[in-house]
Amino acid sequence: MRCAACGTENEPGSRFCDECGSPMAAACPTCRQPVRAGARFCRNCGTSLTDEAPTQATSEPQRATAANERRLVSVLFADLVGFTSLAEDRDPESTRDLLTKYFDAARDAIERHGGTIEKFIGDAVMAVWGTPIAHEDDAERAVRAGLELVDAIPAIHPNLQARAGVLTGEAAVNLEAGNQGMVAGDLVNTAARLQGVAEPGTVLVGEATMRAAERSVVFEPVGDRTLKGKTSPVPAWQAIRVVAQRGGQ
Repeated sequence: MRCAACGTENEPGSRFCDECGSPMAAACPTCRQPVRAGARFCRNCGTSLTDEAPTQATSEPQRATAANERRLVSVLFADLVGFTSLAEDRDPESTRDLLTKYFDAARDAIERHGGTIEKFIGDAVMAVWGTPIAHEDDAERAVRAGLELVDAIPAIHPNLQARAGVLTGEAAVNLEAGNQGMVAGDLVNTAARLQGVAEPGTVLVGEATMRAAERSVVFEPVGDRTLKGKTSPVPAWQAIRVVAQRGGQ
């Protein structure tokens, strides 16, 4: 091993130079691999070993890692019941106008309660609370939005109803995804399945959501629900009505 400071050859594995006492190697602060004394970058992971600002090459992976994390979120799925049959004999422009009114009602209810629309899929909507901004009462906010959306649909068209499902739990969150692709995981799939078994005009929730919102919202147990793709039935509750301000005040 040659000392980077004075050029003297040293025994392999030496920690300090025999001639000048300079350290022979150090450990990378990121990957902990040995690095040569005086090196500016780790040859294993590219981390900067100086006090200078990191280069573009080293900062990109660090930002990507920081943008992905697990968070406690509440996910809402809602769709229209009876829309397919209604649209069959309807003028395309009239159908588009109807969907626009529905999307506007969904966006209004969701954003008023601090949620973020993840995506619209046909006549279905997915929204999330807890990212990018988290509140202590995110689960309650999601339930309130679901109830308002369900109640708003008959005024849009008397032959339509909405149904919704809300689940609360951990999900993988991409903070740089904007809207679509922001959350992923089993929680998202289960919320969609729960919405699919809700009766028209109702909002079904899971236990964690019910516990978080029960001081402000009345719930009724509806028993276990068998959901496609789930090995065990999922306990569910129906949100009936709001009886207090946020937080049960």
